[in-house]
Amino acid sequence: MVYKLVIKKVIIENFDKPPISTNCLYRLYKQLAKNWGLSKSSIIGLFFLFAVCILVFTITLAAADNWDDSESPNGQPITLNTGTFIVTPTITWSNPADIAYGTPLSGTQLNATSPESGSFTYNPATGTVLSAGQNQQLTATFTPTDTANYTTATDTVYINVDQATPTITWTPNPLADIVYGTTLGADLDATATDPTTGNPVDGNFIYTDETGTVVNAGTVLSIGTHALTATFTPTDTANYNPVTSSVPINVLPPVPGAALTILKSVSPTTYASVGQTITYTYKVTNNGNVNILAPITVTDDKLGTVPIQRSGTLSPSSSVTGTATYKITDADINTGYVTNLAYATGSSNNQPIVSPINIVIVPYKHLTNERDNNDGPYNVGYDSYCVPAPIIYGTMYGSEPYGYGSRPYGTTEVPNSESHSYKAKVYLSKHNHKNHSKHHKAGNNHSKHHKARNNHFKHHKAGKKSPSVK
Repeated sequence: MVYKLVIKKVIIENFDKPPISTNCLYRLYKQLAKNWGLSKSSIIGLFFLFAVCILVFTITLAAADNWDDSESPNGQPITLNTGTFIVTPTITWSNPADIAYGTPLSGTQLNATSPESGSFTYNPATGTVLSAGQNQQLTATFTPTDTANYTTATDTVYINVDQATPTITWTPNPLADIVYGTTLGADLDATATDPTTGNPVDGNFIYTDETGTVVNAGTVLSIGTHALTATFTPTDTANYNPVTSSVPINVLPPVPGAALTILKSVSPTTYASVGQTITYTYKVTNNGNVNILAPITVTDDKLGTVPIQRSGTLSPSSSVTGTATYKITDADINTGYVTNLAYATGSSNNQPIVSPINIVIVPYKHLTNERDNNDGPYNVGYDSYCVPAPIIYGTMYGSEPYGYGSRPYGTTEVPNSESHSYKAKVYLSKHNHKNHSKHHKAGNNHSKHHKARNNHFKHHKAGKKSPSVK
C-alpha cells in the first residue's frame, strides 16, 4: 500500500513560558525516590530519556511537508488531516494441470481469484484450443469494481499441452467369425477419432496379424484365432501420437458341403436322317467344398450309365468331361426331336452325391421334296420352320418349350429325385404330344400339297387343262 500522511498544524500552548518549572522537576524527583526507591542516577537517566523523546517528537513535527508554523502562536490545538491512497489488488492463481491437444481452455484452467470485487479477462480466452507444446503462457487481468481506491492487476501462469492419442474403433469388436477361405476385406475397418471432440483424424492404417505379417483386402487367414492389429499414423504428427489397436478374429473350418453340377452339350445341334450320330458331351463340376470320390458317372435316360471318372477324386471347383453317342431312329424322325435327361453321380463320406437333372432337346430338320412341272428330280431343301440348335432345359416347372422357331435358352439345374424325374417325364410327354401334333399337322399340309401336284401331273399327261397349283 501507499500511504501519505499530511500534518497540517502543531501548536504548543503557552510556547513563551517554560512548559515545566524547576520546582516541578524537584518534586517529581522526590516522589520517584520515595515511592519507587530509585537512586539519584536512575532518576537522572529517566529525565534524560524523557528529554530525548520530546526532542525527537519536535523534530518529526517540524519535518512534516505541510507544516504551517505561522499558525502556531494562535493557541489552537494540533489537527491531523489524512490524504488519499490507492491499493493494487492481490491475485491468486496457480499453473494448471497438463492437458491434451484438442481440450479447449475453460474454467478448469482459467480460474484466477482475488479478494476484491471485480472481473477477470484471460488471454488466450475461454474456448481456445492450444497447439501441443510446453510452458505456454496464460495471462489474467483483474479489473476492480472500486476503481477509486484499487488499480487493475495482472498475473501469469504456464500450461503444458500434450499431444493427443487418437481413439481407434473396430466395428464390430471383436470381429465376427469367418469361414476358412473367406478373404479379408470389410473386417479391416478401423477408424481414428479425436478423443475429445470425436471428430475423425486424418492418417493411414497398416494392418498386421499376430506374427507381424501385413494383411490386406484379399488375404486368407488360416483356421484358428488370430489377432489383427491396426497401426495408425496421423497426418498431423505435431498434435497427435501414432497409436495401435488389436482385435481377435476367429477363422472357422468350412462346413462340409459336397455338390455336383452337370452341363451337357450336343453336336450336331440338329438331325436330318435315320442312323445319323449325335454326340453328347457331359461336363461334371465339383462346386462343393469337399472332394468327390470316383467313380463319377452320368446317367442318361437315352444312353444309360456313362463313365466319366473311374478312379481318384474330383477336388472342389474342378471339372471332368465325358462323351456318349446316340443314333437317330425312325421314331425320332416321326417325333421331330430327341429329348434326354441326364444327371451326374459321385460319393463323399460314403454318401452318394447326385447333381440336378439336365435336359437337352435336339430338333429334327425336316426334309421336303419338290418336283418341277416336267416330273424332274426332287430338290432337297429345309423347311423354314426347322430349329437351328438344340433346346436345353433344366427345370420341369417353367413354361412350355418355345417350339420349332425358338433359340436355345440355356440349362437350369433342378434337384434330382424320383419325384422330379417323374415330373420331367410327364412334362416331356406333354411336350412331345403337343409338338408331335403340330408336326403331323404340318405333315398333313405337306401331303395335301403333294397330292395337288400329283393331280396336276396326271392332267398334264392326259392333255387336260388342270387348275394351277398354289
